Amino acid sequence: MKKFIVLAQLLLGMTIISYGQQYPYFNQYFLNPYLYNPATLGNSGFNELNFTYRQQWLGINDAPTTQAFNFQYPTKNNISLGVNFYHDKTILLNTSALALGFAYRVPFSDRHFLKFGLSGGVGFNNFELDKVDNPNDPAIIDVLSQTTFLTGQFGIHYQLGGLKVGFSLPQLFKYSAIDTVEFQKVTIDQLNNFIVTVSYRFRFAEGRIGLEPFALYRKNELLPATIEGGAMFDYNNVFWVGGTYRKDYGPTAYIGFNILENISFGYAYEFAGGQYMSFGNGSHEFNLKIHFGKNKHKTEKPMVSYAEPVGPVIVQESAIEPQTTQETKQKPTSPVVDTEEIATSGTSAIIAEFENEKNEEVIEETDDEDLLIGDMDEEEAPDPNYNKPKPAFAPGYYVVLGAFEIYENAVMFKDLLNSQGLETEYGYVEDRGLYYVYNLHTLNEEEAVRLQAQFMQLKDFKDAWVYEVR
Repeated sequence: MKKFIVLAQLLLGMTIISYGQQYPYFNQYFLNPYLYNPATLGNSGFNELNFTYRQQWLGINDAPTTQAFNFQYPTKNNISLGVNFYHDKTILLNTSALALGFAYRVPFSDRHFLKFGLSGGVGFNNFELDKVDNPNDPAIIDVLSQTTFLTGQFGIHYQLGGLKVGFSLPQLFKYSAIDTVEFQKVTIDQLNNFIVTVSYRFRFAEGRIGLEPFALYRKNELLPATIEGGAMFDYNNVFWVGGTYRKDYGPTAYIGFNILENISFGYAYEFAGGQYMSFGNGSHEFNLKIHFGKNKHKTEKPMVSYAEPVGPVIVQESAIEPQTTQETKQKPTSPVVDTEEIATSGTSAIIAEFENEKNEEVIEETDDEDLLIGDMDEEEAPDPNYNKPKPAFAPGYYVVLGAFEIYENAVMFKDLLNSQGLETEYGYVEDRGLYYVYNLHTLNEEEAVRLQAQFMQLKDFKDAWVYEVR
């Protein structure tokens, strides 16, 4: 009798599992959207590792748990590669899957792009027969043998400034937890299972405070559709807090922070509510993110801008008198661009005047000994900006109008723009050995992008770009 009851409970549980077999649910998908949508692979631009652990229905024996891991590797040619693995345990069923991902990015500008993603791999279902009184019973052994299935995802991701829209098929191939064959027949019948996400990021207080409302709609052919909405607040991209509400389920609270510059930790707690009130005391979810390497999506414009002098600039030490100009102090400046005013005043005149003044520079003749400078090896050549001011860039975003190897050229260009009503400053990029002349310093990326777009409408500043300093 006891054996019959255990068998009945097991088969009933398997029926529920098979009926509701689907890709695991994650609360902090906004921290690691690759879990659902392969098109978001490599969105950060950094090499990235993510670890997620989810414990459902605290206080219930054999309650579901999920562990997930993924690695993301973006490249400079708009291709991103990744590996995604998860292990899900529900009652006696263990499901594991490993998939390789590929995403392609179609850029329209730095913050406007469309991405497509696809992933594929294999998964395994396995029942813990050692927890059954008689695991050798023929009535269940055929049904409970390990099965292998094909897994895959498809996704589309669109981003315009702070707007993000995603569509994904998180489970391309149909499979069942209960099957009598070792490798299940591949069936593509998952168009009725999809996820749609949308969010918009607002920035306040010069970019230090962020607000990002978001929503998720999840359609499953076996279960009721899920609608979820919420918002996240963050301070200076260091600390965030927020929450969501899922229809017929209840609220979830979030909190997270950056442990180090490249390591962040997030925590989510689901409150036991709605139709799942009797399922334990809520659920925990933890997420650890590590990124490393350079940001491969920060595509600066070429170092020679439209306003930069064309061709090599030869500077001899004897031709330059020592200068005692003090280093210019950096300070945030507000945008002062009036597109109509600049267009009518003639930006071409600014560039022309700059070129004329350069061409009129007189290079004093030097002894043959001084001319040996040009014959020196590159590593022995003197620094043309030796003893010149080299102001560093403070963290933030800059709208750069020109880049120069020679200090005097940068100052001359800055002064000419200032004389035409454009408030500009300059800074020195040590690793590139260049002076950048910029119009704006701000902590708000969207503000910098908007100003860049205004400059790019003008013929002489089509190569203006946004330079980020972390």
